[in-house]
Amino acid sequence: MTRHLAVAVLAVAAIGAAPPRIAIKTVPAPEQIIGFKVMVTLINDPAGNVYHWKNSDYLNNYTFVRSIRISLIGRTVPTTDPTYVFRNTFDTGPYQVQGISLVINPRNMSMGDN
Repeated sequence: MTRHLAVAVLAVAAIGAAPPRIAIKTVPAPEQIIGFKVMVTLINDPAGNVYHWKNSDYLNNYTFVRSIRISLIGRTVPTTDPTYVFRNTFDTGPYQVQGISLVINPRNMSMGDN
């Protein structure tokens, strides 16, 4: 049995004077994620404003975490068309590779930076 992740997409539909409605649609999650990394910056870090990916850098003490960075690398579905000449620079495969990073800074939302 194959299981696939699904992502819920929410949208608000406002039509005329009628109360707005929330539309929920599920779509398949990307199956072509080929890499990810989770990193953090620390409060009063002697190394400066750098990202750490090893939790031993802050002794597993999550109260030192200032912000979290999540990076994903994904690819399009590989093509079998012999006339497709594009090769990516990541691993020279016949598909496109793209990355995205998201930084989450919870201290800006709810508490002082101390």
